[in-house]
Formats: sequence, structure tokens, C-alpha cells
Amino acid sequence: MNIAVEKSVKIEDGIHQGAIIDVHYRTVEPQKYQYTDVIIEVQGINRKVGYPTKMMRDSSLGLLMARFGHVVSEGLMLDPDQLIGRACEFITLTKPNKSGKQFSNIIPESLKPANAIPVQPQQTTEKQAELPPMPKAQS
Repeated sequence: MNIAVEKSVKIEDGIHQGAIIDVHYRTVEPQKYQYTDVIIEVQGINRKVGYPTKMMRDSSLGLLMARFGHVVSEGLMLDPDQLIGRACEFITLTKPNKSGKQFSNIIPESLKPANAIPVQPQQTTEKQAELPPMPKAQS
């Protein structure tokens, strides 16, 4: 199979808006850790942000679903694929990988619906209360 060589595109650190275009599930061997990867299109390129595939009220994936308006309660079945097609907002930060090459990373806790209405105080979880408010996206 031939694969076209593409130009490297850097996403600047800061607040961005995009759209969730897919959700992938993967298992990391040998520990068999399971992850849910949310694929986001931003500035014409695709970026992913991963969450452990553990759905609890205070887990990263549970908090993500709550930010997108889902009720996260023990015994319910939630499908992260329901996020596909949603407009979103997030923060990126450039960090080096294991080999020292710089990559733009989406901060998992920052992913939320675009133009999100803040969560009402009675619905705020302890983990959500620790997060600073996100400033408005730059146009």
C-alpha cells in the first residue's frame, strides 16, 4: 500500500473549536487497558484525545459524558458514539513525546460542547468543581 506524505500541521497552544467525527475503542497490551479515543476535526486535521474506558460518575469518561449533557448514574448504559457530530471546544498544550518530539495534545478535561452552558451547582461533581472555568474560544 502506498501512503501519501503529508505536510506537518501544528496546532497552536490555546482554546480551539472543532467537531467530534468519530469514537474509537482500543486495548493496550500486555496489561489489556481499554481506552476510548474521541476523534476531533480541527483546522482541517484530525486529532484524538483518549479516556480510560471506565464509565463512572467521577471517571474521566463519565465526566466527559456529563459535560455533553448525559446523565451519568450507576446502572445506566451510555454510548460514547452519541458524541459523534457534536461541536466541541477544547484546550491544546504542546508537550514532548517519549522521543522528545513536540506534539500538540488535547487536555482531556477541557473537552466540552461548544458554547456550553455552565453546569448548575447542584449537578457539579467534586472533580468538575476542581477545574478552572474555560475562557471563550478565539475566533
